[in-house]
Amino acid sequence: MNRLPESERSDTWLTYGEQKHHVHLSHAYTTLGDTRRARESQQRALELSAPTSTMTRTLLHIDAAACAPHDGDSEQACRRTHRLAHVCDCCGPWPGSVGVRPGVTLPVPMSTTKPA
Repeated sequence: MNRLPESERSDTWLTYGEQKHHVHLSHAYTTLGDTRRARESQQRALELSAPTSTMTRTLLHIDAAACAPHDGDSEQACRRTHRLAHVCDCCGPWPGSVGVRPGVTLPVPMSTTKPA
């Protein structure tokens, strides 16, 4: 990132800033199952994202939920997916899975109650 001129590192639609870089790294590392690096990129991207960056933050939370099964914690994956389903309204409360991001399929919990 440091080799790019400052004008190309700013956070705009036409540039490739550090925040975008970490969002992309998060997804790549998540897909590869490298959850340690994925979480590092998720954390950095969240630090660089505005609180109003709803889509960016949601994509990062999807990646975080997808890391849990890689780490063997399917219960945590279901809890996070359930929260995301209510936030995004992207799936119903039926069993199965939902493809929410290219290369990422998350389990859909059977419960219809919202998590605490």
